[in-house]
Amino acid sequence: MHFRSSMPRAGFSLPEVLLVVVLLGMIAGAVAVQLDGPLRKARVINATERWLAIDQFVRSSTVHRSATLTIRRSDDRWEAIATRHSGDAFGHWQFDPRIDLEIMRQSRGETLNESQNSERIVFEPGRGTSDYSVQIKDKGIRRVLLIAGGTGEAKGM
Repeated sequence: MHFRSSMPRAGFSLPEVLLVVVLLGMIAGAVAVQLDGPLRKARVINATERWLAIDQFVRSSTVHRSATLTIRRSDDRWEAIATRHSGDAFGHWQFDPRIDLEIMRQSRGETLNESQNSERIVFEPGRGTSDYSVQIKDKGIRRVLLIAGGTGEAKGM
């Protein structure tokens, strides 16, 4: 014997569920596109602040001894390593892999890019470094720091 219920079925049909999932996906995609720009800008600002902190840390650590800051591309990300004249490393920093750095020494006009292995900035006691600039990029967002070597102050952003 087959019983028929007079109550309507509860739940949603497959086409209704699929329609809701598609609409939620479209909304999520639109939100993600809107947030992409501010996230890139935040990464660039974070990397800029990190670079200034690294520069100041190395400068303050070289009051009595010279040091070298080596910037290189390693494992698909930029890293900075501070070493003393004796070869002892006293600082190591890595940048977000989505960040790209371009370093240019103002005195020579030389630029560091991904095809080069590494760049060295030498910090000398009482003299700092030569002037250099750092361009920090994440796709369309970029920021340029002009570092005054002797004083270690950012001249422009």
